[in-house]
Parts: sequence; structure tokens; C-alpha cells
Amino acid sequence: MLMEQVKLNHYQKILIDEKKRIIQQIKQIEDGVKGYGGLNKSFLDSVGELSGYDNHPADHGDITFERGKDIALRDNYRLLLDLIDDALEKIDNGTYGYCDRCGKEIPEERLEAFPYTTMCKGCKETWENYDPPRERPVEEEFLSSPYNRTFTDDTENVAFDGEDAWQKVARYGTSNTPQDVPGAITSDDAFYDADERHGEVDWGDGIEDTGFTEEFIEDVHTGNPRRRSRGEYREE
Repeated sequence: MLMEQVKLNHYQKILIDEKKRIIQQIKQIEDGVKGYGGLNKSFLDSVGELSGYDNHPADHGDITFERGKDIALRDNYRLLLDLIDDALEKIDNGTYGYCDRCGKEIPEERLEAFPYTTMCKGCKETWENYDPPRERPVEEEFLSSPYNRTFTDDTENVAFDGEDAWQKVARYGTSNTPQDVPGAITSDDAFYDADERHGEVDWGDGIEDTGFTEEFIEDVHTGNPRRRSRGEYREE
């Protein structure tokens, strides 16, 4: 049964009045009221400062919060305007007052409270309480733990693996600090296995050979300077 024209005119007037009120609210948010600059002005203009660097950072924090709140309010008002425009369009085409989901008439009490509503109370509650199944992203089927494909510490493979590559990069700094990594003393230790030695097959490779060095010496055959090889013993 179609809604009577008198009632349609009643709801149409409510919607138009609400639309005017919301448009005025958006205008106040954008233009500013009571000394507040509004969203149409830049941040510095809204606070009346010549520079963003001043002695009152707390004041800037307050203004930043207020601007963020106003942006959220304006966005919400714009959503309401879209709902109101849709409701006015339904009045024109004769579909106003019916639930978009079940097709039944929306009670007049609900229309009086929310003239721009698109669903009856039952469908609205069902929609709000619906908890869709959360399937994991398909990409996870091809992903694995960090360095898993090239992590060779648990094998006899001594090649330069993915973990070693990360450690090389991490030595230049990460977001971690020594307090975030157990046993770390300086920032150079603030990543996993920071003390791991590279280029060593067994423990003996880590022994420093102080009897060998690289330096320029005189070639015994030509008399020209050349670099001493690591195999040549240096007499002290």
C-alpha cells in the first residue's frame, strides 16, 4: 500500500529542513565560527601564528585535535546528505518508506526518528550484527616465515643466506634500540644474531692471525715496491 500523499509531504518537509540544517553545519565547520579559522583556512591562519614553530606546542596540539574532529564531523554530515537526497528521490518515485532489504513498510515511528533510514529495525539490527567470515589473504599461501626459504643456520650449508643479508643491512641501523634486544649493549648489537661471524666455516676461522699483514715491501727481484701477500711472514 502506497503511503498517503499527506504523510509523504510531511516527511519531505522534515527531510528538506534537515538538509538545510546540515548544509549550514558544514558551512560553519568550513568557514569557522567564534574566532576559529575553520577548515577552509590553513593551519597557521586558523591559529593566527606567523610560524609553525612557536613556544606553545600544546596549543597547536589542541588545534590539530579540533581540526581532526571537524573533518570527521564534516564527513559524517556529507554521508547524511547523501541519505537525505536518496530519501527525497524515493519520495519522488513512490518507493519511500519501504525497507531496502525485506521490502516491507518501515513503521512510521522509525521514520519520524530517522526519516532518511533505508531499512526497518529488524533488518538494520541484522545488518549491524552480521559478522562475515574472515578468510586469510590468499597471498599467505605463498608466504613463509622471514628468511625461511634461505635460512641455513640449522644445516651444514655455510652459504650467505637471507638472514645474513638482513644482518648486513641491519648493521646500518633499525628501529630497535639495545633495550629491545636481549643481550644487546650498543645499537650495533640491536638485531637478531648480531654477534654471528661471517665468512667462517668453523671456529678456527675466527682466530686472528697477527703474524701476517698486508703492507708494501721492496720486491727482491725488481727492487720496486709491492704489496706483501698474506702468506709472507713479517719479521718483527
